[in-house]
Amino acid sequence: MFKVGQFLSKVTIKTLYYSLVYPYIHYCNIIWANNFPTRLSRIVTLQKRAVRTIAKIKYRDSTINAFKELKILKVREITELEISLLMFD
Repeated sequence: MFKVGQFLSKVTIKTLYYSLVYPYIHYCNIIWANNFPTRLSRIVTLQKRAVRTIAKIKYRDSTINAFKELKILKVREITELEISLLMFD
């Protein structure tokens, strides 16, 4: 995904994100995501790297606006959503 990111459109890279990266973030998120922030740093870094690739922004640029523009939830937001859905059921 990262190597071909410069050749593909945003829509295609976003599809790759949801097929390659998102399953790792989403799977059993309620259980492992309430861990220490230092343990979550690798998955957060992976997600930010993917968002930078999709938005085609540089390594040092902030990803806050990119998450909003692409309408992608951050790891913490995914956890909150999963817990909310669990409690709703």
